[in-house]
Amino acid sequence: MKVLLIEDCATDAVLIKAHLDRARDQTIQIEHAWRLQDGLAALSREHWDAVLLDLGLPDSNGLNGLQSIQATEQSPPVIVLTGNINEEMGLNAVKHGAQDYLNKNQMNGPVLVRSLCYAQERHGLQRELEFQAYHDPLTGLANRKWFDEQIEQAILRSEDDDHRFAIIMLDLDGFKLVNDLGGHEAGDQLLVEFAKRLKSCTRKSDALARLGGDEFALLIPGLDSREGTELAAQRIKESFARDFVFGSNSVSVSASVGIVLANEVKREAPAVMRSTLLKNADMAMYAAKSAGAGRCRYFDQQLSEYLSQKSRVELALQNAEKNDELLLHYQPIIDLETREVASLEALCRWQPAGQPLISPDVFIPIAEKTGLILPIGRWVIRQACKDFARWKQAMTQEYPPNLSIHVNVSPVQLADESLVPAIENSLCEFNMKPSELVVEVTESCFGDNCELTYDVLSAIRGLGVGLSIDDFGSGYSSLGQLRRLPFSGMKIDRSFIVQLGREYDEGDVLLEAMTTLAVALNLSTVAEGIETECQAERVRNAGCQYAQGFLFARPAPIEEIIETSVSQSLVNC
Repeated sequence: MKVLLIEDCATDAVLIKAHLDRARDQTIQIEHAWRLQDGLAALSREHWDAVLLDLGLPDSNGLNGLQSIQATEQSPPVIVLTGNINEEMGLNAVKHGAQDYLNKNQMNGPVLVRSLCYAQERHGLQRELEFQAYHDPLTGLANRKWFDEQIEQAILRSEDDDHRFAIIMLDLDGFKLVNDLGGHEAGDQLLVEFAKRLKSCTRKSDALARLGGDEFALLIPGLDSREGTELAAQRIKESFARDFVFGSNSVSVSASVGIVLANEVKREAPAVMRSTLLKNADMAMYAAKSAGAGRCRYFDQQLSEYLSQKSRVELALQNAEKNDELLLHYQPIIDLETREVASLEALCRWQPAGQPLISPDVFIPIAEKTGLILPIGRWVIRQACKDFARWKQAMTQEYPPNLSIHVNVSPVQLADESLVPAIENSLCEFNMKPSELVVEVTESCFGDNCELTYDVLSAIRGLGVGLSIDDFGSGYSSLGQLRRLPFSGMKIDRSFIVQLGREYDEGDVLLEAMTTLAVALNLSTVAEGIETECQAERVRNAGCQYAQGFLFARPAPIEEIIETSVSQSLVNC
């Protein structure tokens, strides 16, 4: 055991050395320092197992010496030495982190050795508890509690230099896939390897932590511009160039990165500013993840305003149905041979009180991410059936055969067990034939859980309801899926219609190929986005049966649809 004795009294120093020399059951190497500064210099040079510290030194008195030793990098266990008149000071030192105190007038060899051994043991246990409190047991990195403290310390240190540091937040892309393929053990292996690679990218002055799950954070001091953080982000990306290997499998993994510069955040109390920095870095990271795997995003005012608007939209959307702010507009689907209405497509709109209509492109993605699409989707199905019943009833003559109404269903809804009962209940409530309802789904529904998608779509088709692929050709679907899934129709995406030129070209070839495929699979075809007579003629020549677009009609409320249908019926009479 290496012991450093800091004692200014020569007699006491000789006596303590003699006590330790007589302790035959322990081999103790002791070095003597006369002043605190000499002791601190010895602590900076080499490792010590324990320190015996006199509380009354020429250059230190009371707890100052103890606190100075605790502030050193190795911070060894300390036993303070007192006299008869300052035992109370010794007790106070123990309260402030000393492992023990000994009265020099009552000390002997066995007591001193026992105290040193206990001090080492208690100090080791204390270090272990501190490590557990501040570290992640899986990766060995620091944890959120430690990282929070590092941020607040960085804020305090940098108040004189305009908060020159950056926080980088990282989240693994595709971590769930690794867990699903290899189980939680593979996921843990990935996290450990991910942590090692992150650590290899950092400097000694950086603070790296695992915040929880597959989320990590890095604090880099001395940065006040994006150029420096871009270099750090690039080093991190390069460390992920190699595949991660777990067992016999290997997988390519990237990370979504959010970055915030401390000097771009309002100066506040350290705890408040720390919370703001973490929140902003987290929002930047999720904005990066939303843009695609492996992206990097800085937090700035533009992102702040966007997220603030998004939050307001989410909050208002929660009450949209209750406040009767949702409505449906309908766009006719036209039979290209007769130019008569064959179907209506229900398109959801949102109009908050006193405000203009909000585009579905704005609120539908938010509704899908928050789960609000489920109640909204159920409302759309029921309202569309209700309006369809009103439309049929208002006609002055028998409505055309095979007339139907189309509703769009998102991938999120296909995972909702209440979807099929909601469809069935709406059909019954408004006395509709199942064939009068067509459910439209996009190709993106096929990617995540094809088995679940197949079961749900089969259940819908089992009701007698039609199924159509919306925006066909804009996403991914294999011929095997098209053959297996029980579709009755497809809608060709408008992007193929826009390509149609004045002369016969590859646009016509693609259309003919898709309609030929539809015929082979016994699917009806609808061409979307028709705006000119030339386009209408080209899609009809390519073999499309139906079309939809501004050439024929714009989306309108059911009242206008009914009024137009009644007028047309009267003309036909």
